[in-house]
Amino acid sequence: MTNPPEKKNLFLNEFKSPIGFQWHITTNCSNYCKHCYMYDEETYADERKNTLPLEGLIKILDDLDGFEKKYNAKFTPFGISGGDPMLRGDLFEFLAELKKRGKHFIIMGNPDLLNDHNLKKLADVGLKNYQLSLDGLEATHDFFRSKGSFKRTIEKIKFIRKYGIDCNIMFSLYPSNASELIPLMRFLAMNTEATSFSFDIGVMSGNANSMKNQFTANDIHNLFTEYYLEKKRLKEEGYSIFFLEKSNFHKLINFENELLYPIVPKMGNVLSGSYIGWNSFSILSDGTALACRTMPIKVGKMPQESFEKIFLGNTFLKKFRRPEYFKVCSTCDFYAMCRGCSAYVYGITKDPFEKHPLCFRDEILKKTDENQNIQKGPPLETTFEEEWEYISLHNQMPRLPTFLMEKDFQYTYLDLSQDAKEFLKNPLVYIKNSKRELSHDQIGFLMQRFSDLLNTQRPNLNEQDPIADYIVSCILKDIDQSQVSLAKV
Repeated sequence: MTNPPEKKNLFLNEFKSPIGFQWHITTNCSNYCKHCYMYDEETYADERKNTLPLEGLIKILDDLDGFEKKYNAKFTPFGISGGDPMLRGDLFEFLAELKKRGKHFIIMGNPDLLNDHNLKKLADVGLKNYQLSLDGLEATHDFFRSKGSFKRTIEKIKFIRKYGIDCNIMFSLYPSNASELIPLMRFLAMNTEATSFSFDIGVMSGNANSMKNQFTANDIHNLFTEYYLEKKRLKEEGYSIFFLEKSNFHKLINFENELLYPIVPKMGNVLSGSYIGWNSFSILSDGTALACRTMPIKVGKMPQESFEKIFLGNTFLKKFRRPEYFKVCSTCDFYAMCRGCSAYVYGITKDPFEKHPLCFRDEILKKTDENQNIQKGPPLETTFEEEWEYISLHNQMPRLPTFLMEKDFQYTYLDLSQDAKEFLKNPLVYIKNSKRELSHDQIGFLMQRFSDLLNTQRPNLNEQDPIADYIVSCILKDIDQSQVSLAKV
């Protein structure tokens, strides 16, 4: 394959391994929600007393910049939350610092302080997405949060959109509000300008420890099926809101509906699924680092400890990267794409590696033998560099330049960019029938890429697929060179 034009090469050469960074910068909040995870016994008191000043946040950013340069990584997005970030006095100074460093960030907060003045400042500093929460229709939502909260939230969606900022609505699912998930989806689609909606199963952490969670696996199977069907109906009816698939259990529904197949790569074991230990990190306003914000197990303290030391050296985090520590997920054909929600499992069992009590994989009759490809992870005693090399296998994008050296991969990618539905049903059969030679890991890359594009990523109608553009440029250049060669004969 000939070298592509320099402009196209930038897409591949500048790719950096992404790490999502959830940063809780304050405990200040105007609500005391019945299911809020912030008030857990293990962290809240210390966090409240020892919130870092702006100088401490800057030190952490300096440390993260150093990690990015050393490991060719990129922290994106920064999820700024609290409490309510809008209640932190130096918020805009902090956001200006993020903008100066070229960081992409979103805010997850309350609606109360979103007036014209503050929203203009947020737009000017580069905010692209503000997430609000709704946990049901008016009476139910206000029961969870505070009186009048539902109306305030609905009102502020329009304010947010007025300034060109996307607005995602997040719903925390419990037995007490489960019956309002589908009605809320339709209400938002018909009556608001919200750009996206997501939900996840509520975790037993903080205030939610007092809530009785009585879901069964069958309950969750049925609820997720209803979500899939309503998402499909609303799309067919022409509503623009995009319904995201936050929980890993959506992958089981997509498999059931022939929109995904659980490939396990033979290098690295994972493609997506639970982010813990792989490409996400959470810190509290006092710098306490957690494996996941809704699982209050401390793994370090910044800026006293470096991100490198915590993320690459902490034994607890390392275990999440090695299949042998998962008691049931390690033998499941969905290991590479799911691994459940360890925070939920911890809230119920106090062992994050136990079987997820709400997993409904066994209720789906269709089976695969992909679990045979799961390989034991490296020993826990790795250097930082060795651990990062293993983590990097989680994201297949760094291997894309090598994959693109092969014509069969190029042409398969272009075919799938036009229609991937038959491939998503069963990629192994599809590739066999295509008479093309692709490795198992190349098939895994394509499965992850096109299932994401079809099922989970909000489409940008103004943006072309850069990988397809790159391939076309290479093919056209090959044709041009062939014509020049023929002309000389």
